[in-house]
Amino acid sequence: TGSLEKFFRDGRDLIYIKNEDDLVKKLDEIDGDSIAKIAVSGRERVLSNFTWDHIIGYMLLVLESIKK
Repeated sequence: TGSLEKFFRDGRDLIYIKNEDDLVKKLDEIDGDSIAKIAVSGRERVLSNFTWDHIIGYMLLVLESIKK
């Protein structure tokens, strides 16, 4: 998981997988509708926060703060 936890919610925007056993367990526990909802939520989160426009805007803010 690591830094992804700062941006994505486990079970809402993506599914964190620790290892192969964890993957098998989670695949057994989750249904197709839940997977679809998580996929849509994760996509919306990415498009709302991590497009190139967002990244460039953030980089410009950082560079501007360094210049001061």
